Amino acid sequence: MKYIFTLVFCLAGMVSFAQQATEDENGRPIGAKPAVVVSSVESDIYLRQSKEKSSSSSILIEYSLPFGKSGGKLVLFHPKEDRELKTINFSGNNGSTVVDIKEIGFSGFNAGLYLTDGTFVKSQSFYSE
Repeated sequence: MKYIFTLVFCLAGMVSFAQQATEDENGRPIGAKPAVVVSSVESDIYLRQSKEKSSSSSILIEYSLPFGKSGGKLVLFHPKEDRELKTINFSGNNGSTVVDIKEIGFSGFNAGLYLTDGTFVKSQSFYSE
């Protein structure tokens, strides 16, 4: 009798745990393709160094603001201290500006991109080559 109960409970346990999966790890039904990915507006925001036009004494920085914003400032910070080196104001959604390395006194610096109301947008480290 003990063996019969053990066998019945083992079979019941195997049947109850051996269920077929109906969803994948993302919650979609098995075999369903993921939704189409739409690029966001965030990908249009950038702050980068132009490789073609930069020289050893200056760095050309290209910037782009979020959609609908038309002005802001670029703040250059000391690479190791919490100190502002220079502030460059600009108008327009995107563009470029030249930073003279000899003027700021460092071959590298951190730059922060801000909107006209002071809202932080993006930061990047720059080094002359």
